[in-house]
Amino acid sequence: MDAIVTAGGTFSSDDPLYQRLGIRKKALIPLAGRPMVSWVLAALRGSGLIDQIAVVGLEPAELNGKRGNLHFVAAAGGLVAN
Repeated sequence: MDAIVTAGGTFSSDDPLYQRLGIRKKALIPLAGRPMVSWVLAALRGSGLIDQIAVVGLEPAELNGKRGNLHFVAAAGGLVAN
């Protein structure tokens, strides 16, 4: 089975979280020392059920670590368009 992770949400410059963290993409908010999306990817990989993972809205350089079965797709606009 394959999985799609939508990670294209961004903050506006007046958003309090953006002002506090300086991070534009919501999926990269740090949670327990790691970007939030890395927890999702680790859970998918650890499930033993997922072959390939498409990450929509992030660039490879934004995720440090093993790429392995990750494939990156540029964001195409809103959630439905992605």
